[in-house]
Amino acid sequence: MIKTMFVLALVFVGIGTVNSKVPENESPPKDLYDAVPQDYRERLKQLVNQVIEFQKQRKWDKVYDLMSVPYRMESRDEFVRNHTRTSRLIDFEVSDVVHSPTTDNQWLVFGCAVFERNGKRKAWQSGITASLSDSKWSGSTVLISAGEHGGYTSCKTHHPSITPTAGSHATSEARGQPFSYIEGVPHP
Repeated sequence: MIKTMFVLALVFVGIGTVNSKVPENESPPKDLYDAVPQDYRERLKQLVNQVIEFQKQRKWDKVYDLMSVPYRMESRDEFVRNHTRTSRLIDFEVSDVVHSPTTDNQWLVFGCAVFERNGKRKAWQSGITASLSDSKWSGSTVLISAGEHGGYTSCKTHHPSITPTAGSHATSEARGQPFSYIEGVPHP
């Protein structure tokens, strides 16, 4: 009886060990937020998650409360009223988090966002700009990234409602270039 229990314990320990190993040619998954100082990392993740969830739920008053002053170009009531007519955010997958090349206290969160407009869903390279001031994070909405010539770039997503199409993964390939985001625009 004791011998049987010992063998079973070895089998379970062995299975757990095999399943938890990372193959030698692969590295463990990287936390996309690793570049953010550890003291601020979790709060940035929380901000990004809140922006995404509130925007998906169309709780524009709560999104407004999370926004940085530069993104508050209108009153709260105007913002809520104007955003009820914008495309609906379905999902946002973060692909990269980088420090802004132009501002010390700003981080750029890149990703692929799925938006729905008039019953049609499309995936676009998008981002959130986050600013740290007095140890508090604030940011932008999830914004579609405008290219150099004002065009939009589609992206691949794992969201089940989007059929994979040609396009590139949302990345920060243009890190050294200025970024401009256009909010709530009709899709091309």
